[in-house]
Amino acid sequence: MLPLLRSKVVRPVRSQAGRAAALALAVAMLAGGCGSPFPRLETPATGRMAVTASLPAAAALSPLQEFEVSLTQGRHVVQKRGPVEGETFAVTLDNLYIGQWEVAVSVWDAEGDAIYTGSGSVWISENETTTVHVPLVPRPGELALTIDISGLPLEEQSYKARLHVSPGGVHNLDRVPGTALFEARVSLEPGSYDFKVDFYSDTFHAHKLLHTGYWMPVSIRPGKTAALYWKPGTGAVEIEAEPAGPPPAPAQLVAAWQEGAVVVEWTPVPAAGIVAYRVYRRLGPLDRYELLTEVDAGTRQVVDTPPPADGMPPAGPGVYYVVTAVNEAGYESLRSPEAAVFIPAIPAGLRG
Repeated sequence: MLPLLRSKVVRPVRSQAGRAAALALAVAMLAGGCGSPFPRLETPATGRMAVTASLPAAAALSPLQEFEVSLTQGRHVVQKRGPVEGETFAVTLDNLYIGQWEVAVSVWDAEGDAIYTGSGSVWISENETTTVHVPLVPRPGELALTIDISGLPLEEQSYKARLHVSPGGVHNLDRVPGTALFEARVSLEPGSYDFKVDFYSDTFHAHKLLHTGYWMPVSIRPGKTAALYWKPGTGAVEIEAEPAGPPPAPAQLVAAWQEGAVVVEWTPVPAAGIVAYRVYRRLGPLDRYELLTEVDAGTRQVVDTPPPADGMPPAGPGVYYVVTAVNEAGYESLRSPEAAVFIPAIPAGLRG
């Protein structure tokens, strides 16, 4: 029988100096990247963004408080706030990763409402300052209307209502269950509007119409809610503070009947950038305003010949006028104070 052979692994013996030399060689190879299994880490490249923004001239009419610049790249968000001084402001943000960023700017007033906003997109380059200018525009406002029909015949009959906003479209409303109320919230661009409410029984078919409302004016400010409570037959009460909008409205308006026509005159708006005036007319106190004419900024008077009437226009006695101002940016002011003219009846035999 052959003898069983046993093997033995012989391990080389290294001296302390040899082990130190091998360790130093390995560290050198890792530091140089030669044969290293780990990627070399570098500091992420960054850049800077300088954001400037311009407010419309009409913003001077509102007590502005502060601005906020918000930058977004994926889930990464950078924000900075500061006070608003004048019609322009600027801010620089450092250490932004290179690549595409979304920019959003908001301006708050003293009441804490965001009334102007702007946004854009910009590319940040490494070790460079990228400047982006963000124009700001007024935020939409809101009409919050509460309609109360309690104590009226409509309370037992009406479960549908239709809100007409001019301009602004038509909105169908359902009665709040268990109440005599209808509620509506409509987002609107800042400006002057007319609205009315029609009441229906249980559907919006024409033969279900119970009561046709009358037109009423309302003003919407940037970023503000005009909260109105209205009850048919009693008028509307505006709960919000007196609204103001860009640019200032003509302060004085006079209309008078002279030699078979109405002469409408107003005082100029003491603001820069006014390019035109718009004259509106309505035939009776329950009608809505329609644009009569638009004139250049140097005109202060318009002569109007209303439709003839037998002592009383179809919508009620008198003809009513308002004037608005338009600036070079295209913004229209709120309406001037209303001027009414009661036109004398013209005998049928004297009409040409």
